[in-house]
Amino acid sequence: MEGGTIAVEDDDLKLKAAPKTGETKLKKRRSENDMSDDTRWTPFTRAIGEFFLEMGVQGGIEGKMFDMTPHAVQELVQHAGEHGHQWGSLSDKKPMMSLAAIATWVLSTLAHHTADAEEWIAEMNAIEGLVGLAARHNVGGGSQHSPAIASALRVFVRGILRVLLECHETLRQCEPDTG
Repeated sequence: MEGGTIAVEDDDLKLKAAPKTGETKLKKRRSENDMSDDTRWTPFTRAIGEFFLEMGVQGGIEGKMFDMTPHAVQELVQHAGEHGHQWGSLSDKKPMMSLAAIATWVLSTLAHHTADAEEWIAEMNAIEGLVGLAARHNVGGGSQHSPAIASALRVFVRGILRVLLECHETLRQCEPDTG
């Protein structure tokens, strides 16, 4: 059948009753770009979610970049803060720099599982050092910079993340031959 119209009557929609309460509900599917729920989306996770959308991550805001969801990134940052870790590159005020720092950790782990592990580990250590240096100099930090500089720094951090994403995709393809 090609084209056409389907008519659905109210009777055709079957609502499933909850076993204990007898309540009926239609389950709504969350949109891949709906961050309107303030109980679920903080300014931190929204910033990362917007970047996911910008980069076209499969699954949108519910997808994964560097094997992490926006909420998982926030949980790592909060966990580090709660346990007194002094990682200068993780901050609840700098979601994009925090994502970059976590990305370097993911990349460093992947580097250990490549065919040319020593070479990749050295490269990832150098990249992690540069990301840490940028974080310590408050790149992407915001408030003490003029609006023009803050805007340029946001572009810079997004550029860092794009390069890290390319490295991630490359490392995913560099697993050693097993045959």
